[in-house]
Amino acid sequence: AVTQQIKVLEEQLGVHLFERTKRKVALTPAGRVFQEEAVDILKRIDLAAQRTRAVSSGFTGSLNVGFALGIGNTEVAERIQAFHQKYPNISMKFVNHSPSMLMKSLRSGEVDLILMPLFDEAFYGDIAYRKIAWDNLIAVLPKNHRLAQNQYITWRELKDEPLILAASPEKEDIMWTADKWQDYELCDASDGERLERWGNYILRRPDPQVIWKKERHSPLWKCADAIYTREGGGGRWTKLDVPISWKIRYGELYFKIKPMGFKHTGLFPEQAVNWDWFSEKIRHAGRPVRVLNLFAYTGGATVAAAAAGAEVYHVDAAKNMVAVAKENAALSGLDGEKIRYYVDDCTRFLQIAIKKGIRYDAIIMDPPSYGRGPSGEIWKLEDCIGDFVELAAAVLSDTPLFFLLNSYTAGLPPSTMGYILKLKLEKKRGGAVLADEIGLPVTQTGAVLPCGASARWTKT
Repeated sequence: AVTQQIKVLEEQLGVHLFERTKRKVALTPAGRVFQEEAVDILKRIDLAAQRTRAVSSGFTGSLNVGFALGIGNTEVAERIQAFHQKYPNISMKFVNHSPSMLMKSLRSGEVDLILMPLFDEAFYGDIAYRKIAWDNLIAVLPKNHRLAQNQYITWRELKDEPLILAASPEKEDIMWTADKWQDYELCDASDGERLERWGNYILRRPDPQVIWKKERHSPLWKCADAIYTREGGGGRWTKLDVPISWKIRYGELYFKIKPMGFKHTGLFPEQAVNWDWFSEKIRHAGRPVRVLNLFAYTGGATVAAAAAGAEVYHVDAAKNMVAVAKENAALSGLDGEKIRYYVDDCTRFLQIAIKKGIRYDAIIMDPPSYGRGPSGEIWKLEDCIGDFVELAAAVLSDTPLFFLLNSYTAGLPPSTMGYILKLKLEKKRGGAVLADEIGLPVTQTGAVLPCGASARWTKT
C-alpha cells in the first residue's frame, strides 16, 4: 500500500523520489528536497496546532515589562525565566527606565507591568502592587564608626546619621544623553517610529525601542521629507524628497548624511555623548595619543578623536564605509596625517598588530550584532565579544588612556558590556569601568530614548 501511494505521489509531482535497485532503495536529489520540505511542513503544522491551542486557552500574546535600575535580584530573574518556560507563547519586551517614568508608562498603557524597588505606599497611589522578592541593603561605614562592628543595623539606628543614598524615585537622568546637538533633533517617537530632523530635512524611521503608542501631536509627522517603511524581512525608503546627501554639524565636526539601506543615514547621533567624553580625555592627556577605532563605520568617532588631537587608526572591512569616513574627515578639515585608514577584518588587523608589537593608547569599538569574517566565519556578538575584547586589550600600550565598547545588540544591557571590561581589563590592569545606556532627548515629551549601550574603562 505504501509503495502504491509513493508511485501515485511521484506521478502527481512528475518526478522520481526514489532510486530503486535490487539491493537498495535510496532518495533521489528531488526526493531529498521533498523530504526536507515535508518535514518542515509537518513541523509548522504541529506549531500551528500548539499556537491554536494556546490561543484557545488564553495563554498567548505579549507583555511589555518595565524594570528600574537595580533590579538585578537573582530571584526576580529566576521568576521571569520560569514564567517564560511555563508560557513560551507569550513574548516579553523589556524597557529600562527610572521608577517615576515607569509609573507614567504604566498609567498610559505603554507597559503592562513594572519591576521596581519598594518605596513608600504613597508613591504608588492608585496602582496595585505586590512584593515578589526581598533583597538586602548594605550600609558602608568608616571603620571607626559606632555601628561598624554590628552584623545587622536597623533603620532606627541610622535615623540621625548623615547618609548618601541611591537616587530617589523621582530621578530621571539615568543614562548618558547626547543633548548638545544643533543640527540633529529627535522631534518625537511613537508606535515603532522616530521622527527626526537632520539639518533642514525631516525623516521618519523605524525603531524597535519605541514600543509605546501615543498621539502624534507634532505636525512634522505629516510632512516628513523621507520615510523608511518596513516590508517583510527588510524595508525601503518609500518617500525620499531629499538630496542624495547633505551635511550636518556637531560643534566643529561635519558629517555627510545620506539615506541608505536598512534605514541608516551614515551616523549614529547618540554617539556624540561618547565623542565628548573621550575627546576630553585626549585633550587633557598631556601627551601624544594613538587611538585605534575598530568597526569604525563612517568615522564619527574617528573624526572626533582626531579633532581632539589624537593620531587615529581607522579599521573597517567595508570599503564604501571607509570612503565615507574619509569624506567626513575632509569636511571637518582633518588632513590625512592624523588619520590612517585600513580596509581590513578587525580580528586579522589585531592579530597582525600583536605579531608586530604595535600598541595603542586607546581603543574604540562598535562591533556588529552579527556578521561574517573574510573566510565565512560567523560573528555573533554574544559568542565572540569576550575573546575579541581580550584580543584588543593585548594591543594596549603600557600607558593606556581608555577603552570604549559600544553595543546595539538587543537583550544585552550595559552591565553585560561593563562586566566584560571588568574581566578583561580592570582585573588585569586596574582602573575603573562605568557602563550605561546612551540616549537622545525627545523634544515632544522631554523624555530620553535609549538607543544603545556603552561601557567605558579608564586607567585613572
